[in-house]
Amino acid sequence: MMTGRHRKKSQIVFSDVTYRIFYTLYLLILFWILLLNLNVLNNLSQYILPISLLFFTATIICVYIFRKKLTSMGTVINGKILMLMFILLFVIISVIGLNLRVTPTWDYNAVHEAAFEWLREGQISDLSYFARYPNNNMILFVITIFYRITKFVFPGITNIGFIKASIILNSLLITSSIFFIGMSAKKIYGASSFYLSIFFTLFFTPIILYSEILYTDTLGLFLISLIIYIIIEKMNCFKIIHLVIIGFLFALGYQIKAFVIIILVGLSIIILLQKNLVLIRKLLFILLLSFSFIVTSVIVSDKLDESIGITENLYDQHQFPLSHWIMMSLNPKADGGFNDEDYQFTKSIIGKKQKENDINQKIEKRINYFGVKGLIRHIFLKKLTRTWTNGAMASDDYANRKNIYNGLLQRYFTNSGDKHYIYVIYSQLTHTILIIMIIVTGIRMFFYRNDTINLLNVSIFGLILFLMIWECNSRYIYSYIPLFVLTSLQCFFPLIKNEEYTQTRKQEKGSLI
Repeated sequence: MMTGRHRKKSQIVFSDVTYRIFYTLYLLILFWILLLNLNVLNNLSQYILPISLLFFTATIICVYIFRKKLTSMGTVINGKILMLMFILLFVIISVIGLNLRVTPTWDYNAVHEAAFEWLREGQISDLSYFARYPNNNMILFVITIFYRITKFVFPGITNIGFIKASIILNSLLITSSIFFIGMSAKKIYGASSFYLSIFFTLFFTPIILYSEILYTDTLGLFLISLIIYIIIEKMNCFKIIHLVIIGFLFALGYQIKAFVIIILVGLSIIILLQKNLVLIRKLLFILLLSFSFIVTSVIVSDKLDESIGITENLYDQHQFPLSHWIMMSLNPKADGGFNDEDYQFTKSIIGKKQKENDINQKIEKRINYFGVKGLIRHIFLKKLTRTWTNGAMASDDYANRKNIYNGLLQRYFTNSGDKHYIYVIYSQLTHTILIIMIIVTGIRMFFYRNDTINLLNVSIFGLILFLMIWECNSRYIYSYIPLFVLTSLQCFFPLIKNEEYTQTRKQEKGSLI
């Protein structure tokens, strides 16, 4: 019969081996993504790669130098100074968003136009789009409620006024997300990391460059920032109420960005591999999370359908099955992104079951067409390049879609700007540095354990795998910026290990794999 001490030892061995297998795979795929990014830098100019190495070295040195000042500031987080800083940041982001304002197109236009109609008429005349893409129902509901409040405050407001108001709300969401990233860093690494994390977020990511577009990306960013903060805050002392709230927030996040569920799966894995919990307690925690998530998702989906007016018949006629996005990602003529030919193909098929049947047949044909080598080349070259080698996360593309102004910001931050190449070089350099730092963290975590960092890394790995099989777009990784920043910051701080894990390793030194 296994004693408690031996049970704990076997749990440590199981967890240790599992994590080492995970980090081996994680680091392999990250190294490949790094090579793809270095190739992009090299293609920009023959001088970019050596300049990149110098820039990387200089950046790390500067961060370490300024870290002393930032960390000394962070140890005393003055409430008034903090409030003034975030008000100023909110104003700056709002100004950038208002100056990058675009004429709504793509899904952004569909959602806002429907919100205008719902506001004016009390209903939406053509619901086929929202039956086709139910993932936009929550953002439609949120925007419509916001527009109703705005109209109540400003009765004579025009459609352009609503768009400007949405940019202000969007800027508030982004500012709040940056705050939660800072608070999460403070919880993981200590008060000294608060200002450093904010600097790092603003310097290394295009987080503020989607402020002109209130859509699922920025709302997803906010929800993920909030969820990650709550999880980190309660990681070592989960109670029933915490798990219920987290499951509830995951359900809301799922209605905005479906791949938020990847973090829920990651959290369940981390709980399962924790050493300081007995198995029955682990299963109870996972069950509570899942129950809260599923119940909330069902209730919210039903209420959204009822509010918008979408029926089962409409879903049967118009809804695209999940396999549509897998089929589209396998189009041999494209690089795994949106493809209008595939969109028209699925849209033309009548009935959900028939759609599923025809799409599955096309998926099978495309896989056969590729063969094993071709499929690997398509996924690991075309799709990973499209998704993970765009430092701007496509913000320069979307800011260029019928932009209202042609000023200073457009010259640098839109694809058609005459100074855009400067932003391309900058964004590619910082993006590559960010990936390098995530790799460094992965290497450190191969040898040591920290549940919080493991959660971030497991979730990032899950996102990579998901976008390998799904329609991909560098815009889709924008909502995961909190995870990228928080895990990369591990490079600047002494390794923080799980105390229970460390103590057990010392006691059993030499006996573990």
